[in-house]
Amino acid sequence: MMTTMFWSCTGLDASALSYDTARRFAEEEMTLIAELPCLGIPRLGFVCGVMDRGRNTEAAITKYEQSKTLSWDTVHLVHKRLAVLPASVFATPDYPVATMVDVRTLKSFVPALIGLAKSQGCSRLVLECQGQLNSPMTFFSLQEAGQVVIPVGKPTDAAYILASLRRLVRIYKQQPDKFLLVADGNVKAIESAAYHPGAGVSVPS
Repeated sequence: MMTTMFWSCTGLDASALSYDTARRFAEEEMTLIAELPCLGIPRLGFVCGVMDRGRNTEAAITKYEQSKTLSWDTVHLVHKRLAVLPASVFATPDYPVATMVDVRTLKSFVPALIGLAKSQGCSRLVLECQGQLNSPMTFFSLQEAGQVVIPVGKPTDAAYILASLRRLVRIYKQQPDKFLLVADGNVKAIESAAYHPGAGVSVPS
């Protein structure tokens, strides 16, 4: 199974991009898209129209900490080949789930999610992720993902993205060709500021 991660490490909202990509994958293969509430900012639910108080990523994380198992019942099937697990649109801004559970739960949640997706016949997992390298779910998602798409909205974000990539490649020994920068806006300025040798740079037309 292939895991594709959309990583908005500078806070850019990439939920529409990740959901649209998941829908395209679902035209050919069973796909699960899950939003990880690393910073507690819900976005995917608004994009896909799933606003459920009891079936969301926060609920799945809480139940996982209690039982060490994940249930497909938490997931929403929005198409015969597309399943969605959004963060709760009713999340409490000052008390996100990442501060409520043990760090070991955050560390092992993504591998458990991969196992759940495989058990349901998914050949593609899409992760919508908003945290930075010091967020456990973000960090271990980066380790698990086969492809990491990083949206770049403006040149001022480029320096931080480049610094993050350098750490991942040089310190944590991640393969540089798994990272894909997707640029919008002033493409030339972004390219000159953020070009990372060995990493892909994709510029949508």
